[in-house]
Amino acid sequence: FLLKRSQKGVMHDGELKRDKIERTMDAILDYVANRDAQEAKGETPSGGLPEASRILDLLWDSVHEIRTTAYGVEASGPRHTKTEALMKRVVKLELEKACKMTKQAQAIATGKEDPASAGSDDDLKEVMEYWSGEKLQEQIDFVKDEVAKHLGQEFV
Repeated sequence: FLLKRSQKGVMHDGELKRDKIERTMDAILDYVANRDAQEAKGETPSGGLPEASRILDLLWDSVHEIRTTAYGVEASGPRHTKTEALMKRVVKLELEKACKMTKQAQAIATGKEDPASAGSDDDLKEVMEYWSGEKLQEQIDFVKDEVAKHLGQEFV
């Protein structure tokens, strides 16, 4: 049998979803602001930026295939616009990293670059994971099939 939900229950679920999304946006934006402030002071930030896939979850609900603004997140509000700006920033950085690492891995693999240029053994291992170009292709596919498709070309 099927459970019927009242319109009030559905509204309540949407409000809960909106509140959770907004709290998560606030936490991420605070973290990034603190990280950027550390960097501006010349300090090394204690962590990296959040992954684009995690930010996408704040802007796009993949279960219901809708923008999270449908839950009442204010599209023109500072929280949402800053999250969109962060998404654009992170997508750009992740693509740049994938391109750089792929070029470096292929240069090392063909002997055009010394493996020591990658740094430590762990760094070399990470760089060489990009050698085949699969990680770069995965990043391109994510941007094309998820980000651009759901959020728009302006995010690329």
